[in-house]
Amino acid sequence: MTTFYGESLSFSTSEYTEFANNFLKTGTLPTINPWICHASNTWQNSDTQTPSNEVLKDWQKNNEVKLVVDDKGDVKILLVSAPAEHEIAFIDWISFSLKRYTFSDHYIGIPEEFINDSCIEAMGEKLDQIFGFKIGKKRKNGKNFYEQCYEVINHDDVVVGDLCIGGQNNTMLVMLSGQGCLMGDYGWQEKLYQFLKKSQGGKITRLDLAHDDYEGTYLTIDDLNERETNKEFYYFGKPPRVTWYGDWKYGDRDKLGRTLQLGCRTSDKMLRAYEKGKQLGDKQSEWVRLEVELKAKHTLIPFDAIINPSDYFINLYPCFKDLFQYDDQAQSKIEYVKKSLQISIDKGIDIFRHQFGRWLGFFRQWFGDDEECINALAHDFSVPKRFNMTKQDWTRVHPDFCSS
Repeated sequence: MTTFYGESLSFSTSEYTEFANNFLKTGTLPTINPWICHASNTWQNSDTQTPSNEVLKDWQKNNEVKLVVDDKGDVKILLVSAPAEHEIAFIDWISFSLKRYTFSDHYIGIPEEFINDSCIEAMGEKLDQIFGFKIGKKRKNGKNFYEQCYEVINHDDVVVGDLCIGGQNNTMLVMLSGQGCLMGDYGWQEKLYQFLKKSQGGKITRLDLAHDDYEGTYLTIDDLNERETNKEFYYFGKPPRVTWYGDWKYGDRDKLGRTLQLGCRTSDKMLRAYEKGKQLGDKQSEWVRLEVELKAKHTLIPFDAIINPSDYFINLYPCFKDLFQYDDQAQSKIEYVKKSLQISIDKGIDIFRHQFGRWLGFFRQWFGDDEECINALAHDFSVPKRFNMTKQDWTRVHPDFCSS
């Protein structure tokens, strides 16, 4: 059972203080020491020592997080939510694990060597019920220290994630990419939420939340960089590691796009802000995307974040409550798909014209008939990887998608 500090404590005050000093002070939050200073966003040294349990309550209140003890007795930071007036964020990646014996009804009585196969089949049925996905071919190697890995594909055979099993404490791991989260059947969030609540040892191991400003009207990469300088992304009194990618020194002369990264890949929380339109190939695009990658190494990600992503997203950094407060910032899957595909199509036309325009002009004259020319030059119909999103029945994603 997860226990909140300062609320329903399962031990006495004296035990709590000893526990806090033995564990929290030494290992949980290396960036702060609330037993030496007052726990607040100013971090001023105090002459008077405050009892550790009172300091911890004050620290939690001021930093809008909670500390919890998980089922294994480990101390973790629990993500907490704040009300968001509308949907400002969507899930761009999700990984979750669960104990293999969640599907014990499927393998009771069969030999051990066939249990993994039975669980893979059962998980495939569950993925179909939740997302409309199925299990594809087995990959050559495992992933994330699991012995076996299988592709997760949609019903048009587009790879949208992975299923891992074998070793790792008899757990299974499902990883779904941003494309998988986009292509999942309408209402998959609620169905996944209900499944994880009932599963054995269910846990969200990674959750990426994203927000797009297609026109760059309220998000710009330079403004976000300035906000970081002004300490608007700080929590726990210590600045995150800042990394810049792209041509920052000369203002992105070639219009290839820049990225601001706060945190690192080993962090429990890492933010990437980047110029998405330029990344896709539109040098004139002002589209800026924010992605926050959350991992469960020292953090507990509540299942509720699946069905209320905006409430958790807006509480991740102090400046988010200032940035995201307007109705016209609401996110739309339909708008994202349209924008992405249009940029990809324009980029494809530009590449084709540059590389083969002269040849096509010549062949049009040579054949004297456009249809005959195209029949001579084109492959049988196939979809380039860049346009995998078109290989989807979008009415499965949202009933009103095709009419919008």
